Amino acid sequence: MKMVDSKASVVDHDEVRTQVARYLKDVDKAYWNLAETLHEVYNGGYYVQWGFKNFREFVEKELEFQVRKGETLVRIYDWAHKLNPAAQEWIKSIGWTKASMLVDRVKNDNFQDWKNSLGNKTVRQIQEVIKESNSGDGLDDDDGEDKNKPSSKPIRKGITFSPDQLSNFESALELYKGLANTDKDSVAADMMATEGRIINGGMDDPNEYWGKTEKSFGVRVVVYDESTETIVYGDELIDQILSEGDEE
Repeated sequence: MKMVDSKASVVDHDEVRTQVARYLKDVDKAYWNLAETLHEVYNGGYYVQWGFKNFREFVEKELEFQVRKGETLVRIYDWAHKLNPAAQEWIKSIGWTKASMLVDRVKNDNFQDWKNSLGNKTVRQIQEVIKESNSGDGLDDDDGEDKNKPSSKPIRKGITFSPDQLSNFESALELYKGLANTDKDSVAADMMATEGRIINGGMDDPNEYWGKTEKSFGVRVVVYDESTETIVYGDELIDQILSEGDEE
């Protein structure tokens, strides 16, 4: 039986913890190193040995930045370290904010196309390129299929109403179409359903509500919790805005 030196294991984990602190001091320039180390911490569960219940608590208390940023860095590395060396070097060079926008979009067989297309574009300009790609007017995979679009087609569902119910439903639909500034019944109906779930406790994750709000109104949302003095939704948008200001 192979004996494991538990003390040595703890020392190794402590060294990783020291690396995290070192890379954290210069996250903009050393983001890749921090992403790689956080990826190791996350997958290895090191935070438990350091006295934290979960990765979220470790990020909030030890790193003192938004959980979503820590999770984003882990996601960036999980995706990018599987790319070929040339693609990885490019991803390292563009900074974590831009890299976060390209997760799962850039692959070994299309990274050169993305690199040529993005060039020295700002964060906002990259958002426009991605928007065009999503609409089918931008970069496509070799088979011409947009992998970023939902695979399922819209589904038609019929509902039988009494006259009074139909009148009530249509009035509510028109109200929500006005709120969402849309002429699409489906968008208004989705907004009605979302609000109904929120009011009746049928939506456990508030982020789902904010995401649907953004989609319905065509805006970006930042949610600040005064009780904890933290941004609970939209911190990536703030990071992008700050990064864009630095780059421009």
